[in-house]
Amino acid sequence: DLARAVRERGAELVTHDFAWLRSQPMRGPGPRERTVVLGTSLVRNGLIHRDHYFGWLAGLGSTGPVAYFPHRREDPGDLARVGRQPGITVYDGGAPAEMTLRGLGAEQRVLSLPSTAVTSLRVLLSARGVVVETVDVPDEWWTAQAAPSLRTHLSMFAHHDTGVTG
Repeated sequence: DLARAVRERGAELVTHDFAWLRSQPMRGPGPRERTVVLGTSLVRNGLIHRDHYFGWLAGLGSTGPVAYFPHRREDPGDLARVGRQPGITVYDGGAPAEMTLRGLGAEQRVLSLPSTAVTSLRVLLSARGVVVETVDVPDEWWTAQAAPSLRTHLSMFAHHDTGVTG
């Protein structure tokens, strides 16, 4: 809808599909787990409550194997806690998610709290049939440090180009 509205106003819209990145050979196998979760910096930044986040992860791990790709700024203690969750395997997050996850298959899905990575992963993985879902952050997860303007800004990433919520 947004692209159509831009074009109707007479603007030229140029899109990017990460063709070069998609053409590069994979370095090693990707995760085999059906569900892949992108880590977040929201916990370390004090924007969401740690216990709510870990409760959500525990629920995911109880439904089947989960691959967890940490955010580059996640607290090492939090990451160790994620690794102790039953059903969750933590993968090396040394490279951007777009590079690491570009080989996922249509039988897999990516879950993430609102993040800019979601936007690029949707473009990169849509041709492969991979669903990239943004999980809404429930109101009770937010801390007092998360200003309403930040919450609104992050919600832009939640449902862009998808009707799916986690």
